Amino acid sequence: MSSSKNKNKTENKTEKVIAAEKEQFRKEQLHSISKTITSSESPPKEKYVRNIIMGTHKEAGASTFWSYMLNVPLSSNAIVSWKFCFMVHKLLRDGHPNSVRDSHRYSRNVKDMGVLWGNLHDRYGHIVALSAKFLCNKMDFHAKHKTIPGNLEASDDTVEREAGNDVNKVFDMTQELLDYLDSGLKMSETVWRQLDANGAKSTTPAGQCRLAPLIPLILDCSFLYHFTVKLMFKLHSRVSPDSLLGHRERFRDLFNSLTRFFDRAREMEFFKKVIQIPDLPDAPPNFLRASALAEYVKAVVVVPNQEPPEDEEAEPLPDYREVPQTQYYLLSQMGAPDSETEPRETEVESMRKELQAIKPELQLIKTEAHRCVSHLKSQVNSLEAELEEQRTHKQMALVDNEHLRMEVQALRSTNATNAGAQVGYKEADGRAQAAEIRFCQLKERHAELVTGHAELLKKNADTVRLLANTHQSQDDLIRAKDQLSSQVEHLLQENRMRAEQQQHETDRLNRELMDQRAELARMHAALEGKEMAGSQMSGALAGLQGEREALLRSVREQEAELSSLRQQSLLQQSSLEQERDRSRRELEALRAQLQQQLAINAEQRLEIERLKRELDQRRLEVSHANSALQNKDMAGSQMSGALAGLQGEREALLRSVREQEAELSSLRQQSLLQQSSLEQERDRSRRELGAMHAQLQQQACREGELTQKLQGEQFCLLQCAVVEAEGIILDAVAKLDDPVHVRCISSPGKPSHSLTHPVTHSFTHSFTQLSLP
Repeated sequence: MSSSKNKNKTENKTEKVIAAEKEQFRKEQLHSISKTITSSESPPKEKYVRNIIMGTHKEAGASTFWSYMLNVPLSSNAIVSWKFCFMVHKLLRDGHPNSVRDSHRYSRNVKDMGVLWGNLHDRYGHIVALSAKFLCNKMDFHAKHKTIPGNLEASDDTVEREAGNDVNKVFDMTQELLDYLDSGLKMSETVWRQLDANGAKSTTPAGQCRLAPLIPLILDCSFLYHFTVKLMFKLHSRVSPDSLLGHRERFRDLFNSLTRFFDRAREMEFFKKVIQIPDLPDAPPNFLRASALAEYVKAVVVVPNQEPPEDEEAEPLPDYREVPQTQYYLLSQMGAPDSETEPRETEVESMRKELQAIKPELQLIKTEAHRCVSHLKSQVNSLEAELEEQRTHKQMALVDNEHLRMEVQALRSTNATNAGAQVGYKEADGRAQAAEIRFCQLKERHAELVTGHAELLKKNADTVRLLANTHQSQDDLIRAKDQLSSQVEHLLQENRMRAEQQQHETDRLNRELMDQRAELARMHAALEGKEMAGSQMSGALAGLQGEREALLRSVREQEAELSSLRQQSLLQQSSLEQERDRSRRELEALRAQLQQQLAINAEQRLEIERLKRELDQRRLEVSHANSALQNKDMAGSQMSGALAGLQGEREALLRSVREQEAELSSLRQQSLLQQSSLEQERDRSRRELGAMHAQLQQQACREGELTQKLQGEQFCLLQCAVVEAEGIILDAVAKLDDPVHVRCISSPGKPSHSLTHPVTHSFTHSFTQLSLP
């Protein structure tokens, strides 16, 4: 019992520690996210971005980041959306490899956000839409090609294996890379265009807010350009060049755009401090010539290590270390460790945490070392090429100098015999002097190149030493890790041995318990003749059973009441749905009637307008008739009759117009009455719905109270049964330990009156089974 209690305490303590660490991790991640993704027009601080990235490594994913970002209103502010896109890009590049998988689940949200801001005319809206499109292309590409990491730092062999030997697959992957590069370059062009339009500078916070996301974009574009060149050469080696004309033209356009992007970024002071951008060749590679692949030089972008600025407040990096699952398993399977092994386990755990904390830093150091080595190798290759060119020029200059010396000697030999050759000698002498000067210049240039080459070799040697030291430290860490793992294995073996000992002890106790049960069974067999104690125990048991049946009946009544309440709520909900459908149908019918009335009113208005036009025509006719009456006195009587008829028709038309206007007003009143009745019906249905909701809530509260009451009664019943069983067992054990009782049962002629009924055995057996682990 004590070991199980210690085990439960240790498990509870471990669970509390885990819950506290997770809560601390969430708080620090939320703090970093709220400090990074703000509405202020300024670049995100590097330390908060680094905390979020380190959090993905500790968590082995980006689920916490996305769980917070789903609640951020990205559609309310374009600057928040722009910083969100920058943070997602950094996570895909520098976060844990599982961040690509976790982020790809929410690519639809990113796409919808980009479409929303693309339709709005905001100063950041257009670049947010292009950035969202670039991120969707990036996530789709890496979700499809899982061997290529999010930072695109894959070897040429990895890309070759991913592309495969199938021409269609190579073609599709080349097309995906071109789309990937095109979306990033369109985003950069739009950022430059907005900077020029707004007159922002790279030294202001507003300018740096726009320019900060271009740093990871430059890194992506350099790798995408390299992969595209490799796959284009591979595609041209397998497909006819005529069918790839569109690919070459598109690549030429992207090459020109990338050159402009790199040239402009290289000129800005903002990028000079944080990144070293290489020079691209003057023209794109000639894919029609296979030997051009050997002349191609990879453009390597170098990001130097930067110390954090001193003016910012130094915040400690969050400790997001997780406790290993093996420790939880051991703590859940065994009891608390002994006091001797606790310091060693604590030391092992602290060393493991330090090792986990050092791993990302070591990875960053290795990445930087590889970048520096590749950059120095490219510089060495370029300088070697330039040195070879200078050697060729030197050889050519030596040959020219030898020819000139031979000419000078020939001229000197013929000078004694030919005085007219003096002019040619002077010219040759001048050419020889010019060649000597050129040779001296080339010699100085050669010496400078040799000196620079020696310095670069020294730098390369320093870098190699640094890389060797890094490898040495990594080997030390690996050895320390192996030592820790061996210590952990030793501790596991000790814990297994301790568990086996506990198991043996448990088996021994079980055997003793079985022996005691057998002895109790023999004692109960001897006590079957005791009817008085049996009748008392059976009466108590009958009372308990009666109470149990009464409680069960009350439980059944409560369950029946709950089921009836549920049925009533369901019936009320169905009636409410029927009432809603009926009100919807009535509303639709009234709307249809209203539409018919409006159509009839429109027809009547048209009829009134037609009658008015006829009345105007008749008035014109009357005016014509009056003018005719004035001119023709002879036909006055006839025209007066026609005029009287026209006036009668006019009065009839006016009466019909008045009747139609009265009918129209009555129709309007009817429509108003119908609208008021509809509003009253809506209010009544709303009130009924509110009342139904209140009743449902009251029923739910009552159901919860009844459930709690039922659980309390069941728990009280169980406690009473356990207390009674425990008392019975304690009485039986006390009687067994009583010496008088032992003498009584050992004598053959005297019956024992101190033993209990067989019901005690059943209670003892059930309680023993409950108390066993």
